[in-house]
Amino acid sequence: MDLFGALLASPSFREMTMLRVTTSNLENARTMKVEGRVKGPWVLELKKAWLESVGLAQGQPIRVDLSGVSFADAEGRNLLLQMQREGAVLLGPSAYIQEILELASTRSAKPNSNYPEA
Repeated sequence: MDLFGALLASPSFREMTMLRVTTSNLENARTMKVEGRVKGPWVLELKKAWLESVGLAQGQPIRVDLSGVSFADAEGRNLLLQMQREGAVLLGPSAYIQEILELASTRSAKPNSNYPEA
């Protein structure tokens, strides 16, 4: 394997550059587990997954498990806030993700510091 292939195969490189979204139906709610970094082109991918989940939820609540999210850029943060405004329950964000969500919320509306654990 060449150096580039070794870099791509590296778990730390994949973690830095990828986003994984896994959906399931549990406890009368649709759950989206988000892992990785919500930035750049991955924001659009998360938005697509969100819209698909909204369509498939058929009135069920949608829970978004953020415990595996390590970073969100401004566009990613805005999408997470939009999802929350549209009814998503954001679960278990890291201290960093919770802080950027709360900071953005206090600038635009009242803060929502009620983030249950995943």
